[in-house]
Amino acid sequence: MAWSHQYLKHNPAFELQCLLHATAESPLEREPWVHLAEAMDAIGNWPNCFSAAANALQIKDRTQSYIIDLKAWEKYPVELFEKSGRNLGIPQAQLDFFKKSILKI
Repeated sequence: MAWSHQYLKHNPAFELQCLLHATAESPLEREPWVHLAEAMDAIGNWPNCFSAAANALQIKDRTQSYIIDLKAWEKYPVELFEKSGRNLGIPQAQLDFFKKSILKI
């Protein structure tokens, strides 16, 4: 539903509400987390972008999702994670450590 509102250029606040609802309803699907991170990136909300991207990257099993958005399974979530981390002032060494030890990427 959030994708529809984004495509139709509806109220961004309502789009965010739909994305938050999607992550709450489907916490084991990567796609809603990536779209939430993308929306937070668009408005410069770096803490929530970082959190949503980190949540997305922890999901490794594609079979939990009925919609496979290739963007969510390629480098894009890592890019959002690193961009938001840099904007939060997190050193690259710590981002790399987090990716390797926690996210296992």
